[in-house]
Amino acid sequence: MRRWPHWLRAELERDPSDLTQCVSVTLVAERNQESTIRDILQRSFGMKFPVEGGSRELVVPAVPEPRRRGFGQRRS
Repeated sequence: MRRWPHWLRAELERDPSDLTQCVSVTLVAERNQESTIRDILQRSFGMKFPVEGGSRELVVPAVPEPRRRGFGQRRS
């Protein structure tokens, strides 16, 4: 993570079972930098934000159950 002079605070949350993995990053900046940060995150990571600003709950898509192949009935 590059140091940006406008970050007030940066916090990393690591996976307790594997400390080499990061599960979340929280970056805090001045309120007047919000539009710049949103633009960077949208261009870099494709993240979308509410037009009116504020927070949004992220919904993680469900992981489909793996399908077993080759164990079905044979066709005649």
